[in-house]
Amino acid sequence: MVARWVPGTDPQRALASIAGRDRSGLCAAEAARLADPPTPPVGWDTHPLTGREQAFFTTGSGITVKAGWTSAIIRHPAEMTLTPSLRLRWSWRVDTLPSRLPEDTALTHDYLSVALEFNDGQDLTWYWSCRLPAGASYRCPLPHWRRRETHIAARSGTADLGRWIDEERPVLADHQAAIGGPAPTRVVRAWLIAQTVPQASHAVGEFRRIELVDGDQKLRVL
Repeated sequence: MVARWVPGTDPQRALASIAGRDRSGLCAAEAARLADPPTPPVGWDTHPLTGREQAFFTTGSGITVKAGWTSAIIRHPAEMTLTPSLRLRWSWRVDTLPSRLPEDTALTHDYLSVALEFNDGQDLTWYWSCRLPAGASYRCPLPHWRRRETHIAARSGTADLGRWIDEERPVLADHQAAIGGPAPTRVVRAWLIAQTVPQASHAVGEFRRIELVDGDQKLRVL
């Protein structure tokens, strides 16, 4: 069912007004959600092309991911010049992968990743694949994102699930191998992505540290 509101309608008040006649409880639940919408962790904002989904939660040591049947992206400013020596480092613990199938098709494109957005509008994501070999890369299989997003499998398989893993990637080298063409000049934002819609799946994990490092320069994102 889709409800299309007349322009000027306050959906929260409208849903609350009919909640007493809705035996399913969905109107009351949505009215409550609209009254207190999810907010991203401090310093992060929701990507304008996704909804304000509740998938990322602040913990004492980082950001926890609990994503069920959702598509969520949060962003943090991360301004750094893109040089051959720039490295992306992060620590993550993935407890549950959202897919049991290769993620490079539209019907199986469920994944959890860290990403960088560049000043040319492109973004590159590093994710934990269930089956594709580490280092495999491909353009996003979803129609809109195919124009702007590329994926790299930073890790593969289930052997290390539930363990903290430290990762380091050469940003420019990965960009040239996966995207190619003229390189952008700057990184502008870091993203966290949880995509679990295609297979109505769920993902569970945590990010503890994200930083950009270039020689003596270090930019801590998380």
